[in-house]
Amino acid sequence: LGIQVVMTLVLAIASVIYPKLSKDAARDDLKAFGENLAGTLNGMIILLVPLSFAFYIFSYEIMDIIYGYGKFTKEYLVLGADVFKMYSFAFLGIGFKEICDRAFYSLKNTKTSAYNGIVIMIANIALSVVLVKLFGLCGIAVAYSFAALIGGLNILILFKAKHKTLPLKPLFLTLLKSIVASIAM
Repeated sequence: LGIQVVMTLVLAIASVIYPKLSKDAARDDLKAFGENLAGTLNGMIILLVPLSFAFYIFSYEIMDIIYGYGKFTKEYLVLGADVFKMYSFAFLGIGFKEICDRAFYSLKNTKTSAYNGIVIMIANIALSVVLVKLFGLCGIAVAYSFAALIGGLNILILFKAKHKTLPLKPLFLTLLKSIVASIAM
């Protein structure tokens, strides 16, 4: 459920920014392109970091509201909440991946996103095999979250390496501030 909510938000934002990035790329206005991309990624951080914390903290309550009736026992609610918590770590990686994919697409580069997708898939499979033995069902969610974070960070680094228009320092400062603010909430 958490992933679906995040994907809905992220894809809505991606569908709005993609035409802007494409327009900037078509005009060869890399300054505006970099500013639009950085602004969107900052927005992703500001939106998704607190959302991740909230989903992690209130996982049991969310699961109870949705599934806390019928044959869904308290034991299943706790198990579902534990899995739900682990998926919350994937949110930022998903956001970065989807936005950076659109940035690459607008520059007529689909290969980098495809390669990154392969990296994510391999990481997810490898981590799932290992972590399911350690954490059971939660291991699959942890593996997915780590794979999403790996993919999000990887595509961000790949974009920065190919196009110097993306300032990373302000993004990391926003990330740090968002984490501190989320801990404080």
